[in-house]
Amino acid sequence: MTTTKIVTSGFCPKGWIPETRLLKCYKPFIRRVPYEIAAQKCRTLNATLLTINSRNEDFAILNMIVDGEPWFRRGGSLILGPKYRVKGASPERILVAPNGRRDDLYTNFAAGEPNNAGASESCVEVRMWQYDQQPFSNYSGLWNDYDCGWERSSFICELPLSAKQL
Repeated sequence: MTTTKIVTSGFCPKGWIPETRLLKCYKPFIRRVPYEIAAQKCRTLNATLLTINSRNEDFAILNMIVDGEPWFRRGGSLILGPKYRVKGASPERILVAPNGRRDDLYTNFAAGEPNNAGASESCVEVRMWQYDQQPFSNYSGLWNDYDCGWERSSFICELPLSAKQL
């Protein structure tokens, strides 16, 4: 009989933020970059771009950012890991996480999103502003799809908590 040890605490690399309830480590970057540059930076750290998997994680991330990062309160946007892919030859678009999984992905899109404006929006961001640039407007913390080549103001890399000190 095989037993599985459930990790209820753990360690993060130096400079990473632990979130023990979610069993993850986060490293935020405040840097205007397009999606691929953010994804590459995370890969160099043996991590992935942030994928929000639940309402609890959504709230935890927003609280972490809003509490610790004044730039976000002024109207930042955060690159998320999932991207849209066209399914086969059909026009259907599916959301795919960085690990390639697409089943049961949590989403928190604003009303009318995702809309694939200009037929070029394949990436996902969290916004803290509406088009009128007012922080904490009706777009606060909701998701939007955008063109992956556009630069966004920040991204977060994530790792699972380690069972041993790193």
